[in-house]
Amino acid sequence: MAIILIGILVMVSPDSTYKIEDKWFSVDKLHHFSYSLGISTILFHVTYCQNDWRYEPARNLAIGVTISLGVLKELYDWKVRHTYVSYKDIIADILGVTVAYMLLLTR
Repeated sequence: MAIILIGILVMVSPDSTYKIEDKWFSVDKLHHFSYSLGISTILFHVTYCQNDWRYEPARNLAIGVTISLGVLKELYDWKVRHTYVSYKDIIADILGVTVAYMLLLTR
C-alpha cells in the first residue's frame, strides 16, 4: 500500500505556481517526524503487545500504515487544500518510522 501511494506521489507534478519556502528544519518537519514516530510505536504496541499478533506482521502493519498516512496527508494537502506536495515532509515521516523501528521495533 505504501509503495503504491509513494508511486502516485512520484507521478504527481507539483504545481509550479507555488513558491513556498519548504525548509528542512522547521516545526512542520518536527511534527511529521514525531507523529510518525508516535503512530508507528503505538500501532506496534497495540497489535503486538495487547492483541498478541506475531512480531513481523505487527511491525509491518505499523510501518505500512504510518507511511501511508504521511503520503495520504500530502495528497490531501495537494488535492483538497490546494497547496503543494512536500517531499521533505514525506522524508521526515520516513525518518520518524525509521527511528521507531531502530529504537522500539527491533528485537
